[in-house]
Amino acid sequence: MRPSSRVVLVEAFLGRVGQEVSPDMADIQGAIIDLHMFLLVGGQERSVSQYADLLQQADLSLTATTPLPSGYVLMEATATGER
Repeated sequence: MRPSSRVVLVEAFLGRVGQEVSPDMADIQGAIIDLHMFLLVGGQERSVSQYADLLQQADLSLTATTPLPSGYVLMEATATGER
């Protein structure tokens, strides 16, 4: 990976009980996505901090998180030490 390269992740995070969900992200949509990921590839729900830990293991740093109007979150990472 070139030092100026970026990795971009787009993830749907489930809300907590009682937390408002974006009108574009129906409550059931997140659950269906999680179910598909679990059944197809053994995936699991992760928090932003857990993604930061995984990225760190790959010598990447989480440099930005941007909530999108759709209810998804865009996360950007760069090579460790690059910002």
